[in-house]
Amino acid sequence: MQIIATNYLSEKEIEKYASGRRGFILFGAGDNTDLFFRNLELHGFERIDLRDIVIKCRSSLRQAVIEFSGALNRSVPSHNWWAVGFSRRIAMYPCSSGLAKLFIMRTIIDMGRWDTCLIYDDSISPWDYIEDGAHQIKVKFHTKFPATADWKYRVKKILPVSTVPWVFRKIITKTKLGWEPLKIKENNSGNHATLFTLIDKNNFTKEGSFRDLYLGELANHLKKEGRKVFILGQLHDRLSKNLFSNIDNMCDYPIALLDQFWSVSDLFAVVKEVLRDFFNQPPEWAPSHFAGFDIRGFLNANLQWDLQAGYPDSLLDYKAAKICLQQILPDLFIYPYENKCMERMLLKAISEICPDTKTIGYQHAVLTPKHIHMFLADGESQALPLPDKIVTNGPHTAHMLYTEGNYPEGMIVAGTALRQTTLIPDIMIKGYPPGQITKILMTLAEGKEEYDKAFDFLREIQGINNTDRFDFRVRLHPGIPYDPFQNKKLVRGIKCTKDAIPSLLESLYWADVVLYASTSVAVQAMAMGIPAIWMDLLDFWGNDPINKDDVLKWELTSSNKWCEVISAIEQLHQDEFNQKMENSKKFISDYFSQKPLNIKEWLYA
Repeated sequence: MQIIATNYLSEKEIEKYASGRRGFILFGAGDNTDLFFRNLELHGFERIDLRDIVIKCRSSLRQAVIEFSGALNRSVPSHNWWAVGFSRRIAMYPCSSGLAKLFIMRTIIDMGRWDTCLIYDDSISPWDYIEDGAHQIKVKFHTKFPATADWKYRVKKILPVSTVPWVFRKIITKTKLGWEPLKIKENNSGNHATLFTLIDKNNFTKEGSFRDLYLGELANHLKKEGRKVFILGQLHDRLSKNLFSNIDNMCDYPIALLDQFWSVSDLFAVVKEVLRDFFNQPPEWAPSHFAGFDIRGFLNANLQWDLQAGYPDSLLDYKAAKICLQQILPDLFIYPYENKCMERMLLKAISEICPDTKTIGYQHAVLTPKHIHMFLADGESQALPLPDKIVTNGPHTAHMLYTEGNYPEGMIVAGTALRQTTLIPDIMIKGYPPGQITKILMTLAEGKEEYDKAFDFLREIQGINNTDRFDFRVRLHPGIPYDPFQNKKLVRGIKCTKDAIPSLLESLYWADVVLYASTSVAVQAMAMGIPAIWMDLLDFWGNDPINKDDVLKWELTSSNKWCEVISAIEQLHQDEFNQKMENSKKFISDYFSQKPLNIKEWLYA
């Protein structure tokens, strides 16, 4: 079998491969994708149904990537491995998405229906780095990127150029914070709790009081228990004068940034480590094969990229944390648990400076199959730096991590929702089926990829079905600007909720149903008695936060099933609606528990 991965082929090149049984598949969209595909079909290429393949193999794909990454982590292949980005196994990172593409390619090969397969991809990775492996197939990649993009890409392969602007950014930040490492005035006489969190302008009210967007009122609770509280933050925003003033003038409990503790010598020590690791010989990868492909070159490339990304930040945070911890020596250390590289380096610092400190990671958000970094491979926990306890926001996520996450016995504790205390306020509940549906609200999470896929999905729905009776409104994430999408040829009659319906609550009151892909807004919709429809946007992993079937939620796995799903909701009887509503309430209360906060339960469960 011959595989050609490309983002462009000329007419002459297409004709070169136009023989035998030939198919093509889309992994990344370009500007002229539709025209290119029509040309392929004219030359006898069959479009391979990626949707059908992904839906059928999603579970096995996900598990294969987790097990492979877990095996890498068990081997700890390189120096400071836990600071390397792809050791974390983020689904959207190039390494994980590249492995997913290879798994799908293996599935296509095993189908045995084509002599030639053309992969259209706007990413050079992983195709430029894989070897034939066990399949003995010919893999060829045509790189037709713009000259500037190609130049940047090639340079980053041979030189750690991204480290230079990182150093300048750190110097600018340090200039504002002060060059000398911060000296903490607090004594370390015991009963001391340190809370680590992300800090930005949204953490402070207009009056200057602090609110933790991840840990909620935990600091105040600990203070009422008689504990001394110290807030250690990672800067998650531009360091403005106003933000720094709020941090510096906080009087309820001291707050400091990690960047306040490292010195100039630490900065240059990190640069030295980055350069050393970048130019060192690549590690002996074990394992080195995935889906029948030899991927050592692909792993080497990912390591080089990651050494220029979050790697220096994690190393510097580690050095800063050691300086801070030596002054505080906390009895208790609590942080939002996302299994980040930075978290692992903090735990490493604690193990070296104050090994008796009790560490608790708080799982604060929704969990979906896409959160593969939160689910461990068998035996992976023995190698990973992990907290003593992981406290979830309720029994539902605790059950998910306990049954699927391969965490050590007794580590997972069902806790309380600290962030979502107002997720379901005193709101009007629609206690009746919607009847005829006309008003469709689509809510989207942050991320351009989801936006593009969702709008494409809406266009497909309108192209296949008669949707003239529906009023579509799209509620965009506040972190995404509106202009790029209003200038785009989106969907007939689409309306963005910027001016017409300013608030989320008003948007939900307006809607008959809510369309969603990954956002937790769907949970709030169900709490209000509004049916939610999950759009399967062909994510490799599955990103639905509502993994339950008997609630006010339906699945739209294909655009041609639109009428079927809408009809099913419209035909709901009152008794069926009431039962789904009760199930939804139970599901939400288990997901985001509202039980009183009990730190002793966290510590000793």
